[in-house]
Amino acid sequence: MTPCQRFVPSLLGLLLAFSGTLLARIPETISSGPLRAEASACIAPSAHAALLERVRRLQRRHEDDDRGTPTDKAPPLFVSPMARLGHAPGFANWAISNYVDHDAEFPRHILDFEGGERSYDLESGYNHRGTDFVLWPFWWQQMADEVVAVVAAAPGRIVLKQDGFADQNCETGGSGLDWNLIVVEHADGSVAWYGHLKRGTLTEKDINAWVRQGEFLAYPGSSGNSSAPHLHFEVYDHQSNLIDPFAGPFNPTSPTSWWQDQEPYLRPSVLRLMTHHRAPKLGCVDREEVNAHEYFQPGMAVFAGAYLRDQLGTLPVDFSLKDPSGDVYESWDNLLTTDHVSTSFWYWNRVLEPDAAPGIYTFEARLDDLLYRDYFSVGDLPVPEITFSSGSGGAVPPGTPVDLAWDTKYATRVVIEPDVGEVDIRGSLTLQAWETVERTLVATGPGGEMRQAFSVRVDTGDPVRLVGHVTRERSGFITKFIVSNRSDETQTYRILAYDTEGQAFPPFQATIGGGLTLTLEKEALLTEDPVSHFVIQAPDSVSFVAAYQSTEAGSPAHVREKSDFASSWRLYPGDWERVWDGLAIVNVGAQPANMTVELKDQGGNLRATFGPERLQGLAPMAKALIVLGDLEVRPNPGDYFTLTSDGLVAVTALRGDAKDHRFLWENLAIRE
Repeated sequence: MTPCQRFVPSLLGLLLAFSGTLLARIPETISSGPLRAEASACIAPSAHAALLERVRRLQRRHEDDDRGTPTDKAPPLFVSPMARLGHAPGFANWAISNYVDHDAEFPRHILDFEGGERSYDLESGYNHRGTDFVLWPFWWQQMADEVVAVVAAAPGRIVLKQDGFADQNCETGGSGLDWNLIVVEHADGSVAWYGHLKRGTLTEKDINAWVRQGEFLAYPGSSGNSSAPHLHFEVYDHQSNLIDPFAGPFNPTSPTSWWQDQEPYLRPSVLRLMTHHRAPKLGCVDREEVNAHEYFQPGMAVFAGAYLRDQLGTLPVDFSLKDPSGDVYESWDNLLTTDHVSTSFWYWNRVLEPDAAPGIYTFEARLDDLLYRDYFSVGDLPVPEITFSSGSGGAVPPGTPVDLAWDTKYATRVVIEPDVGEVDIRGSLTLQAWETVERTLVATGPGGEMRQAFSVRVDTGDPVRLVGHVTRERSGFITKFIVSNRSDETQTYRILAYDTEGQAFPPFQATIGGGLTLTLEKEALLTEDPVSHFVIQAPDSVSFVAAYQSTEAGSPAHVREKSDFASSWRLYPGDWERVWDGLAIVNVGAQPANMTVELKDQGGNLRATFGPERLQGLAPMAKALIVLGDLEVRPNPGDYFTLTSDGLVAVTALRGDAKDHRFLWENLAIRE
């Protein structure tokens, strides 16, 4: 399937019928997925060249900023640009239909990064330059319901937005410039194009605004040269050379993957099982018919549908229907007659017996040792019943995994609101709890709806991990962050950011792949907010280091996150003829803090006491900056400073060369 092209029917889906026992295939065929396509470029070559040059001109507008040159930065490591939302149905909601074509010859000379032919080219000389992520199944309904978001695959700055073009196109032709599009530039000067977006859904952020990795950009659509809702994701390096982000033996554009966790080339899976009251139909927006139905009566026809991605001819799919007692009364398998299709669907029709037993029936599929289930009801049933348990007990620390378990009766569908989405009608789930949130388990069936509220209590308490200083804009210094994940698994971390007065910004969370170490620009992690410092909530395997550096040529000071807080600190001054000593002090207590700075000689005798106004009544989670050299008394050799507070504070101590501030070091602050 090639979504930048126009679909015509193929005959890969076969209607199977069974009654009592599975019958042989009937000779009638139906139009179904995957759908073949008549070739058409996503964007015409001349229009593509013009767009590429336009993006380059927009990038030049800010090449003279103080963040260094693109060539001194590593390329980004992407997360998936497709994010499944909590109200999405089924098990997954998209598939990859096309990769970059690396064979420059044409037509019908196709080579993807693995040596396969999952791409396309044209007689005009067009070779597909991006990766197509197509909504599947029932792309038009998924687009309307906005169940999958397009998100920033890497942090960066928006350099181009265009919106307002029709987004339900099913025919192709023209230049292709009439697509809704966002282009994001990354710290290394590379760019990612996000094309064919849904009209009116693009982020409200303006040109030159920064977006975090995983931040919402838009919803997939079918704008421009497109025949079904999908995302066209296209990447270029800082010299406008095409980059295929997937590592493989036939990818000449990059020796390494640009993904944090590159997904397998083939990922056979069932995206959705469902039942219909009549045969579903796919096609253009005005011809798609889902015909979903879950509640049946004896004697009705049930159409059981299976919707797959990357179906392989060597890997059968085993199906079964189970009655309310759990006994199998129908089973069959499905084996593809070709080697591979990126998307496929199949359905089978059965007429229920007039005396079919009432209750909840199970439609199962087993593929590659994974079991998938969907449910439908027969007959009139009572209101669903819920049995629920939570393993959390009392309040838990932020980020703690909490086990949930539930069982239901008379329900065909169970959803956990908000955020979690559809789950099995009986099962278990582990949630990562960041804050106390009221959630509701909602069970629905033919008898109505039953709701059971529950909460997982989180004790935020005092902060235990802190990056105590983020440099201000135009201060002569920049801050970067080095985030490391020492585990083999992808981990989630959460940031609680504050300004200097202790006012909190909305929390946000992100992920980092197993074994990765990422260097992030300040804007990439914190966007444009005037963040002064932030609390980290993360597993122990995830660590943060702040790198402070002059905007002039120099070398950074690397300062690890703070987890030691105290009410009394000792510091040793440098030679103030050559260096300066500065402190960033954060009040991590629940009450305003008052502090004094004392200068003592090597015998511990008090030489001077200072109580700067900015150290008095420092609000909870507020920050104060002081330069020790601004104090009235100069230290003698052997002297030291103490900082004393009536509450717990975190101290970040930096030392810089006094001449031109090109070099920074972390000074040692010792808990007393």
